Amino acid sequence: MAALDVQPPVAVAVSGGADSMALLLLCRDWLRRSSDSGWADGLLALTVDHGLRRNSAAEAQRVAGWCADLGIAHRILQWADDKPTSSIQAAARQKRYALLEAACAERGIGDLLLAHQREDQAETLLLNLMRGSGVHGLAAMQPLSKRGKLRFVRPLLDVPKSDLYATLRAAGQDWIEDPSNHDSHYARVRMRTLYRHLRDEGMPPERLTATAAHMQRAREAIDHYTDELLSKAAIVGDAGVAWLDPARLSAAPEEVGLR
Repeated sequence: MAALDVQPPVAVAVSGGADSMALLLLCRDWLRRSSDSGWADGLLALTVDHGLRRNSAAEAQRVAGWCADLGIAHRILQWADDKPTSSIQAAARQKRYALLEAACAERGIGDLLLAHQREDQAETLLLNLMRGSGVHGLAAMQPLSKRGKLRFVRPLLDVPKSDLYATLRAAGQDWIEDPSNHDSHYARVRMRTLYRHLRDEGMPPERLTATAAHMQRAREAIDHYTDELLSKAAIVGDAGVAWLDPARLSAAPEEVGLR
């Protein structure tokens, strides 16, 4: 957490699955080590009940019970709007982040911790590769990103899921298995089958995430030179109207100029 400059108070998005429950325990332990007896004041668990599955409300209450046992403040956020009939996962993700962002703003929380782990990062890279993504897409998820004033922090991108299961078992902490994680109707689930085959061919998740890390460094370099080009190519007229010098843009490397 220190490497990512995380400062309490923080929120953790907790679905009740193994990844997010492990992150919650790790965050609690980190706060215990780095804070005084008031560590609990710096941690809030947030669970979004999308209302898409019959058991979702009961599962959210189950997470609330676990958090109570752990001495961690917890809130359930409900998606009460009408649900779309198509692209439901994308809509749910968008609504989930909007609810989480609003809850953090209400409490004055600047960092939201998300439990994406190494296998998630590998899946994201493969999905973006299949879409024909460039450097930014192949960089996959960033350890730190921003949405408005809120920072999304993903401290587990290099951590294998097996380690998170081990963390839960060592703590005697239960978790919820989401049946949709095994539904091949969803592209991300099918991608897990694909990368299992890739692993058998000598391309394990850690190599895919290493590629994502290489692409992240390339992305940072491109962003740096894009900002530099923008500062040189931007021309502001007397009326305050700005435009870009086409000669400078055309002289720049294509990857930079296209930004």
